[in-house]
Amino acid sequence: MIIDATQFKGMSVEHIEKAVSEAYKETGLVSDVSAIVKLILEELEEQETKSAIEQGSGILKAIRDGSITGLSAISLAKQKGIAGNDFLRSILVECKANPPAKPSERRTGSSRNKPGSAGGSRGGITISAEQEEALKNKVKEHNEKHGEKEGKKIDLGMLKSVYRRGAGAFSTSHREGMTRARWAIARVNAFITLVRSGKPKNSKYTQDNDLLPKGHPKRSKK
Repeated sequence: MIIDATQFKGMSVEHIEKAVSEAYKETGLVSDVSAIVKLILEELEEQETKSAIEQGSGILKAIRDGSITGLSAISLAKQKGIAGNDFLRSILVECKANPPAKPSERRTGSSRNKPGSAGGSRGGITISAEQEEALKNKVKEHNEKHGEKEGKKIDLGMLKSVYRRGAGAFSTSHREGMTRARWAIARVNAFITLVRSGKPKNSKYTQDNDLLPKGHPKRSKK
């Protein structure tokens, strides 16, 4: 008789013993109920540990990418029931590596671009000639390999919007040692990976889904 441990999730040991005992009575089979309950409990514990590790990894990645702050990470960990001392220490380590931007690094708005200019992919964003040339090369390189496939063709307007959003996010939080330009380019690279593979490296990265090409499975509208 095969028993799926997940059906007992959230149940007390007494209820599990009763359910297993009744199940074996119905089949007419004889078995050591206590031994089976022990196996079920071990399986449930293993599943919970695996789930906590996966959720915890996602939260730590979000801190590294600047998607959430340390306080938000702690709040999310508490909601998911994984805010143990070891994990809270991991959050602190990541926050030290990805500190909030210094006051001198924080910017509001742009003297060259109007508010909301990164809200779409139509262009109209002004960046330096060097930055624009780098983005043009990325567009050319990507489209030569993947542009003919549905939902995978990109343009300069898309990358400019992603770049500006990344530069803006730098004012909130970024990895220590990174410059604003490098942080913005890293977001552009993450966007291109999402376009090419159909899914992001970090599942928490959804901020630019509205800029994805038409036909892309992750495309959304803001």
